[in-house]
Parts: sequence; C-alpha cells; structure tokens
Amino acid sequence: MKPENFHKKQKQSEARVKTIIRDKLGWMSGYPTVEHGQLIWRHGQGTYYHDLTTQIDSDVIRKSQRAINTLFRDYPVALPKVVGNAQVWRQRHLSFLHNVKQWFVNDPGQLNSPYEIDKSLIKAMNAAGLNHHSRDDLMRQLLWKFDLNRSMIKPIGQIIHDIQLTDWLDPHMAMNLLSLFAVDQNSSLMLIKLANLIQRNDHITDFDRRLLTPYLRFHSVKSIKKHQHSFAPEPITGRSLNQQLDQVLLGLNGLRNAHRRRCLDYFAGLGVYQLINDWQQWWSLMQPLCDKTANHIQLGGAQHWDALIDLHHQIKAMYDNKPSELSLYHLFESMVSCANDPHIHQALLRFQVTLQQNQNGWPQVQEFIGFFSGLLDLHKPKKEVFIAYLHGLAAYLQFVGANPEEHTPWRTLPDYYWGSTDSQLLRKASSQQIESFFTAVIAIKEIDPNKPSSNDLNEIVSMSLGDLNAQTICEYYFALIQAKLLDDVSHQVAYLAHQTGSTPAELTSLVRIHQALYEDDIYEEAFEAMVDLFVRMQQPKLLVNWLLNQDLNQIKNGINHLRLIEKVFGVDAIPLPVTAQPQNATWIKSYPKMFHDVLATINALSDQAAAKVKNIFKGVWWTKEMIANEISQLEHVVAEDSAKKEAISKRLVKLQRQSQAHQPITHHKAQKIGQKLHRLQLQLHFSAWQERLAKQFIGAWHQLFNLPASDVPSWLTHHRTIAKLTPILDFKSPSKKLAIQVIQARARDEIKPMLGIKANQNFVALLSQQGIDLTGWPDQIKPLQYTTQEQEVITLSVAKDPLEIMDMGGHFGTCLSPGDFNYFSVFTNIADINKQVIYAHDEQQKVVGRVLNGITDHGGLQVFYRYMHHKKYQFHQHVMPFIEQIALNFGLLMTDRGTVSSLCCNKWYDDGAHNIQQTHPGLAPGSAFRKQLLAMKGFCAHSLENSHYFPYVFDIKHLYFQ
Repeated sequence: MKPENFHKKQKQSEARVKTIIRDKLGWMSGYPTVEHGQLIWRHGQGTYYHDLTTQIDSDVIRKSQRAINTLFRDYPVALPKVVGNAQVWRQRHLSFLHNVKQWFVNDPGQLNSPYEIDKSLIKAMNAAGLNHHSRDDLMRQLLWKFDLNRSMIKPIGQIIHDIQLTDWLDPHMAMNLLSLFAVDQNSSLMLIKLANLIQRNDHITDFDRRLLTPYLRFHSVKSIKKHQHSFAPEPITGRSLNQQLDQVLLGLNGLRNAHRRRCLDYFAGLGVYQLINDWQQWWSLMQPLCDKTANHIQLGGAQHWDALIDLHHQIKAMYDNKPSELSLYHLFESMVSCANDPHIHQALLRFQVTLQQNQNGWPQVQEFIGFFSGLLDLHKPKKEVFIAYLHGLAAYLQFVGANPEEHTPWRTLPDYYWGSTDSQLLRKASSQQIESFFTAVIAIKEIDPNKPSSNDLNEIVSMSLGDLNAQTICEYYFALIQAKLLDDVSHQVAYLAHQTGSTPAELTSLVRIHQALYEDDIYEEAFEAMVDLFVRMQQPKLLVNWLLNQDLNQIKNGINHLRLIEKVFGVDAIPLPVTAQPQNATWIKSYPKMFHDVLATINALSDQAAAKVKNIFKGVWWTKEMIANEISQLEHVVAEDSAKKEAISKRLVKLQRQSQAHQPITHHKAQKIGQKLHRLQLQLHFSAWQERLAKQFIGAWHQLFNLPASDVPSWLTHHRTIAKLTPILDFKSPSKKLAIQVIQARARDEIKPMLGIKANQNFVALLSQQGIDLTGWPDQIKPLQYTTQEQEVITLSVAKDPLEIMDMGGHFGTCLSPGDFNYFSVFTNIADINKQVIYAHDEQQKVVGRVLNGITDHGGLQVFYRYMHHKKYQFHQHVMPFIEQIALNFGLLMTDRGTVSSLCCNKWYDDGAHNIQQTHPGLAPGSAFRKQLLAMKGFCAHSLENSHYFPYVFDIKHLYFQ
C-alpha cells in the first residue's frame, strides 16, 4: 500500500482509506458459521442478492492484521476522518482478530460466541437486557457482528425485547433485519413490522392462483363428474412471502447506503401492510368456501351437485374480487433498478405521490414501478428524457383521474414492445418532444374526452418527433382524424410540415402523397432521404410546394432524379428552380389589371400560356373580350353553315345579353381565379425545374453505368426501371460493382449476361469433373403448363431476363424487394450460373408464384422458399415435379444439404433450403436407399435400377453434399 500523500487532496486519501477497509476488512462486519467443519464468515458487504462469504484461515487473518497496521501507520490524517479515534479503532480491530484467531486455532464448535473469549461483552449484553442463552445461534452471530460497533448492542437489544423478535423469526432473517437496523433504524422498523405481518399471514403464501385452480375448474355437472377425484389444492412451487422477504432483506444489505435508502423510500409509501391485511380478510372468507367444496366432493353423489355449483359461483365471485397480487421479490427488483439514479429516483417519488393522490394507491403504484423498471432496463434512456417522460405521464394521469381505461397504454409492457408508444418516445424523442406529446394528448382530451384512442398514440408520437408543438399537434390531429389519414402520418411528414408552417389542409395533402409513395417500397426510403436533402439545402418550402403541385408520377421521377444527382455529383450539383422574369404580351391586357403580374410570369414560363389562362377564366368568369370573341366565332360558323343557325342562335342570344349586361368580377371569383393562376404558375415553374433535373439526371445516369448517351436503351430511363436501380447506389462496393455490371451487360442485350465471368466458368468446370454437364443451363429448360382445379392455365418457366429477376422480391413483398435490405442479393441471383429463378404466370401474365433454385458445389439441387399468392394456383404441387425433371435432365440430385456458393460476388442471401426429405424420403438418414448405397463396394454406383432415384447417375458422396 502507498503511504498517505499529504500534498494530495484530503478527499482522495479518505477515499483510499474507505476502499482498503471495504476490500481488506469488509468481512469483519459479518458473523461466523461452521459449515462442513469449515469456519465461514458471512458478511454480504457490497453485494446484491448474494450472501457473501469468506472462508477464514490464517492467511485471511494475517492480511487483515497487516491492513490494520498499514492504515494506522500510513494514513494518520485520513484514517481518523473515516473511523474516528484511530487508536481505539486499531486496538478494537486487532482484539477482534485475536478472538477470531483463538476460535480458529481451537475447535470452532467449542467456542460458540465472542463473549466466551472477551468477557467485556457480557457487560454490554446485560446492559442491553439480552439473555445470551436465548436463541444461542442468533445471539452468537449478533455479538460477533456488533463486536466492533458495541454502541449498537443496546438499541438492538431494546428492539428485540420490544417486539419479541427472537420468538417468531428464524436467525438468518433476524440477522438481515438487524443488520439493516444498524444502518437505518427508522426504515428497518418498517421492515420488521412487515416481517411480523408476513409471519402471521404466510399461510396465504404468494397468492398464486394454483391454490384455487381445483375449485375454479368446474362449471357444470359434467365437469364435476370428470374432475371429482382431483379437487385437492395443487402444490405451490413459487416462493412464499416469507422467503421473498428474506431475499429482499439480503438484497437490501448488499446495496450501498444511498441506493438502499432510495429503495426504502419506495417501500415507505406503498402500503404493503394494508394489502396483506386485505388478503388476510379475503382469505378468511374464501377458506371456508374451499373447505365446504372439498367436503361435498369427498361425500360424492348427485345430491351434492347443486351445492357444488353454488359454491363454485361463490368462489368465482370471490376470486374475481381478490386484492391485487403481491410479489415482494419482483417489486424489490424493480425498485433496485428505479432507485439506481438519484435524479430518476426523485422524479419517481414525485410521480408516486401524484399517482396516490389521484388513483387507488398501492396496486397502481406497484404496477407502474415494475413498468418503469422494464423501461429503464430495455432502453437505458437519457436521464433528462426519462424524467421528462415521468413528469408528462404524471400530468396526464392527474388530468384523467382514476379511470383505468385511460391508463391502458401505460399499465404493462405491451407484447410488441418495440412498436409501443413508450418505446418510440424513449428511443427517439427529446425532452421537449416528450413534453409536447403529453401536453398535446391532454389538449386533445379537453376538446374530446373520447380521444385519442390507444391506437392513436403512436401517430401523435410521430407528430411530436417531427418537432411540432402541442397546439399544432392538436390542430393536425383533428384534421387528420376528419380526413381519416391519422394512421398514415409519419414523423418525416410532420417534420416537413413543422419546417414550413404548413396548414392542416396542406398537411393532409402531404400525408396522402406520402401514403401513395409508402405503398411502393421503392419510394418510402427515398422520401425520407428527400426530406433530409431539402432541409440540408435550406429549401423545405420548395419541397412542399413541389409535392403539392405535381402529380404522383412526376414526384416519383423527381425523387429518383434528385437522389441520383446527389449520390453521383453531390448535393451542390442539384439545380434549384430559377425565378422567371415576367414577360408582358398583348393578350394579357384583356384580363383585369389585378392579374397582370402573375399572367406576365406565366407567359414567361410557357409558350401555351394564353390558352392555359383562357381555360382557367372560362370556368369561372368571362371578360368582355372573351365574350366578343366567342360571339364572333359563332357568327362565323353560322355564316359558313346556315344549317347550324337554329342550334347556335340560343347560345348567341345568351352571349349578347351577357355582353350588354357585363358584370365586373366579384371578390369571390377573383380569389378563386387567383388561386388557380398561382397553382398554374407553380406547376409551370416546377415543370421547367424538372426539365433541368432530367437533363442533369441523364448525365449522372450515364456516368453511373458508364454508358454513352447513344447506347442507352429506352428501358433504362423508364421511371419503373430507374426506381428499381437507384437502390444500388446504397449497396456496399462489391455488390454495387456487380449490379452495375449486370445492367451494363443487359444494356448490350445479353439475356444471360454473366456466363463469361471466370467464376461461372470455374463452377461449370468443377461440376464437369464430377460428371455433370451444364450445357444449355438454364436457357434450354422449356416452360411447363398445367391447369388448376378452377380451370386456369398456369405457366412455369425459368426467368432469363435480368429485368424480370429484379422483381423477384417485389412480386411478394419480401426482403429482396427493390430498396429492401437484401435487395443486393437479387443481382447475385442474376449473375451466378448456379442459381435460377422460376416464375409461375397466370393467363394474364401476372406472376402468381416464385421459387429460387441453387446448385451446390457437389451437384445437389436445392429448392429455396416457395412463394405464391393463393393456394388456388397449386404452385407447390406442380413446381416440385418441374424442378425434379430439371434435375434429372442435368444429372443433379435433389437435396437440402450442402453449400450453394456465391460465385460472382462475396455476399449473398438465401432464405433456407426446402426440406427435400418431405418429398424424397429415400434421402432421410437411415433410409433403405442410403443403406443400399453405403453397402456397395467401390466409390460409384451407376446402376440402381430398383432404387427410388433411378435413372439418376450420381456419386455416393451426393448423399452428404459437403
């Protein structure tokens, strides 16, 4: 040990002294027991739920003595700060070691307690009023434990005398209680009272329902007859309350002082005693009913059935009204977790007070403490976040009062926890967002007490995560409820609305657009990237205007264009809309002056501006010039064709009257036309912008695939193809490189583009060495048609076009869908010669079934998961014979074992081979076929005419497909 450094801070030296005392002398705070002839010292210092023990030998005594002398010699300043009088402390500890050594040297069984060694202890015991012959085990342990702290012997003796503790408590629990009493007298008195109460009521054990199961089982005469010999109470395997309390006391002794005090704070306010008294009263009424039921069953006979039925109803009614269940052990575990941090502890105590003021006390407090413990263990949220959560929930519960239906989302951890309200808040929200959430929920309830429902809470969380304040959340909530769009709101849309100050009407439009994009998985992730992109560009309003003024296909195209330009050239390469300079024209003067500015801007954006504007006005209000032009055109028609005069005359008369009595535009109509002109201006503005984006995109697209513009096929720039290919931008390098190679080859019209790759050629050569010829694989595999029971013709065929195979996940919504996390693997399926995709098409050429096959390195053919849209297509029944015929034609053997290698890329995903033993039982371990092969002499078996697999030709090692 290092001597005390007087130049260091005093606190550091004191901390060092405390550490040495705890580590080297901590065992001396315990008491001895003899187990199997060994002297064991139980102490439990610094532990939790474990009774720490030390086996005493000469080495332990020697090290302890050296630690005492070293502390006294090397820490003359710090030691008295920690222990008081250092001289007395040293003398007492050395004397204690001497007594232990005497006991250790002699037979431990001969010296039962320290007072037989140190007579001065007898005086201390007499002063405490303790009879050292009463409960010898307890007294011996007690006096050893407090030999070094004799000031506690008198108060301990007093408490033992006052409550007659030695008469009703076993020594182990008594020692745990008295150990707590020595460090925290007030709180331990509460626990002593609790222990006494439990001792008197432990016959109701842990209230496990199994005690009553036999009496709750029957509900009719028939069930009585069936179970009349099994109506004895079932044994209870759980720990009794007494055992649970013993474990709790052990745990409390193992906690540090501050942590222990915080746990006891919870106990003090929980009303455990009242709950146990409630159980005692309940059991006093329930037990006679159970006894009567047992008597009637033992007597037997139909005359007792009516009485049994009546007793059953009484027991059921009593059981339905039983007190809340109590598990001290689990409650304490929850408290230990909740009390770990002092700040969270204080917030929980305030929550507990709020709950008890507004609820029914103990049962809800117990449930919430367990619930919060689960939250802390699962998420380990930031302190300030969890405290904000507690404050918000307390305010909510105070507002809703004691209605249990309002507490449902917060009473227990939901089955699917990660999608729950609490999970979303604690994993993603800030303190401010949590405050907004609970304030908004209360505000919504003030407007409509029946809302929000439990199902609405996650959507309110989404709006909170979008940084909306409580008032805005409330406004948006009712707008979305009315539009039936609440389920579709996301935090990205809410955040976009927050950034731009969108109105509720604009938000609902944004949600509809996002909903339409969400239905196409390709665009869901891209939309999130778009929001982030425009926020980084400080142009969120531009994105909102663009989304609200374009049709869905234009939005999808734009998303793809923007995403690719950013990935290839960077965000600075994205062109922004250019403000058009107004251009006046003669036709503009025929419209009211109030519209001239916007019309000049529209004129600058489009060559067809005059016609577009005219269509807008014609639907709302006509100028004098428009009426005159219309009259002139109709008169010209009449002059050209007099036969039309009668049909047109009424229209002419109406227009002439309208011209003579022409009314200026009303405010309402002017406002309506102004809105339409503004929308037209935005649409033309964004159309011009999208043209610029498209040009920039084509450059990025060509650069990505290294294709000159003259060689780019039309399919490569189709919006659906673009949507399937933009996710490759996020692939890791090897997969991204392979995907680009596949598209480059497909652009050269190579239907099976990767046959020339070295890895594929090596695989073909490997199988050739094993006698398997893949010539014509898979191009020469002919389609197969079959007719379903509903007389629908289905065609099975091997997909050969990469563009077809890219949709293998999208047809069935799997993880291989474009943009999903395993989409990279689709390009491996396209490129590798040892993999093939089989589709089933209906008569309208719609894909109704799909399966992936793979060839192992030893010539086995594996069938992976089979997908189909409906069992009516009978895909499973027909695709297996089709695959078996393919295997037969190429000399492959069906298997579910072995490795299907990734050839052209180092990464590949498969969803598990189909268990081939279901359709080929001959391959099962121990089958007659396998035994027949293994019994053959020689390595090859070329002719098994009577076997299950004739006429396959295969090597015996195919049985294992290594």
